[in-house]
Amino acid sequence: MPRQFSIDQVSVGQFSVGQVAISLGRRLVKPAGALSVAISVAIALVFGVAPLALAPVALAQVLCPELRFPFLADPLQDQPRDPLLPNPPVQRPLSPLELHDLEQDLDQLALEAAALDQAGELADARQLWRREIRLRRLLGIEPELAAIDRVGRGLRSHRHPRPPALHRAARRNSR
Repeated sequence: MPRQFSIDQVSVGQFSVGQVAISLGRRLVKPAGALSVAISVAIALVFGVAPLALAPVALAQVLCPELRFPFLADPLQDQPRDPLLPNPPVQRPLSPLELHDLEQDLDQLALEAAALDQAGELADARQLWRREIRLRRLLGIEPELAAIDRVGRGLRSHRHPRPPALHRAARRNSR
C-alpha cells in the first residue's frame, strides 16, 4: 500500500510525525517518571510540530478560490458537461468500459494538443491539455500525474512563463 499523506496530519505509513517523535523520545530517555514524559513531549513538539510550523505556505493555498476551483472541481459535475463523458449523466461511478473509452478519447485529445503545439497555437494546446488533465483525474491519480508530468515537461521545454496569478502568488511568498 502506498504511503498516504494528508494536509491535516503528516504521516509516514500509519504513524504520524508526533507519534514517531514520542516513540523516539521514549527510547532515548530511560523511564524516570514525570521527567521522562516531559522530555518525550518536548521531543515530540520539536520534531513533530516545529517543522510543520516552519514549512512555507503551499502555493495552492495562496491562490484565490476563483482561480483554484475551476481546475480542482469534479469533472463529472461540470456544467456544461464535457462531450467526452457519458451522456446522459449516470449516477454511478463510470464502468470499466466507459473508463477505457474515456482513456482512448483522452489519448486522442493529447495528440490533438501536441499537434496544435507543433503548429504554434500554444493557447489552444494549453486549453486541450488542461481539459485532458482534468478528465484524466477520473482514471485515477497515476494517469493524472503522468499527464501532468508529460505536459509540464513539454511546456518547460518551451520555457513559457508562469501564468500571471501564479507569478504574483510566488512573489508574495518570497517577501
